Amino acid sequence: MFIITILILSFLPESSLAQIEPQPEVDVVCENYWAEALNGNPKNSEYGLMIVCTIQNDNPYQVEVETDLRWVYTNDHDSSIKISLDSNEEIYVQFQLFAPYEAQPAFESMTFETTVVEYGNVRECTDCETTSHSLEIEVLAWTSVELELLSENPEGTFGLERVKQFQKCDLEGEYQLSARIEVDGNHDVNPGIGFEYDYFYPFSYNEPGLIKVEVPSKLELGIGVRESTVIEATFTLEQVEYQSENVYVLFILVLGELDDVSEYLKGSGSNGLEFYYGGCFVDVAESQRPANESMEPIIIETNSGNSMIYLLAGIGGATTICLLIALIFVLTRKRD
Repeated sequence: MFIITILILSFLPESSLAQIEPQPEVDVVCENYWAEALNGNPKNSEYGLMIVCTIQNDNPYQVEVETDLRWVYTNDHDSSIKISLDSNEEIYVQFQLFAPYEAQPAFESMTFETTVVEYGNVRECTDCETTSHSLEIEVLAWTSVELELLSENPEGTFGLERVKQFQKCDLEGEYQLSARIEVDGNHDVNPGIGFEYDYFYPFSYNEPGLIKVEVPSKLELGIGVRESTVIEATFTLEQVEYQSENVYVLFILVLGELDDVSEYLKGSGSNGLEFYYGGCFVDVAESQRPANESMEPIIIETNSGNSMIYLLAGIGGATTICLLIALIFVLTRKRD
């Protein structure tokens, strides 16, 4: 019987023999790990979109596979490395997708492919099936509105992310700035700037009203991508009632798409917005503070927009200033 089988095989064409040989393949499934969209904003250029693909070998023998990635922009997947999987083993392959800043907002397809090139540790496979999995990736629209301070009055009022202390307020004064605004993005934009303010009392919580702040009206910039313009803005400060304690006044500029700015000023979210800060503090002499005022540390809870902020009071002036600088960074996170 063995001899007969050999004779039969010897007369079979090569194509028939190929059909008898196994054609192993592996399964592959990919996922957008954080279920996010891809943002081409240069500020996010170091961060890609994480993709995780699972390769599963259901064959009863070991296989070696090659992988390939089809993506219209750049990625960090190394397709030159061959992956070995034992029988019933699965391996996770992780990589990132990137998009250039000029990539237009759209949905782009990503396809991850796997092909068995060897099985059973010895057999090469030149025509094994390729398996793949595709994902639709959203490339987001983005807008960047940058502010460059040209002049200010009084000096040292604005750009608080770059200074270490607040200057004293002029209680009947105006706080002016002139700034160059530059716009960038990957779509047609309609940028704008909104203005608001906030109070921070380091020793208690008082309702707004003791100090009156008038802010400029919202501005529609009327410029497009990679264009710039110069704006001027004035915040006015007025003491309505006698101040019995120090109070910090924060001037806030909100930059971004005009519609987003408008929604933020109404109390909605801050996604895609930039923030620029100025301010000053009303300094009340210790002799003017009531003698029975407690200096024990207390926790103060106050609101600013959509964020809840907690300040530790009853502490030294230097520490208070450090806390307020930290507070500025907390406020900048509102854009997330």
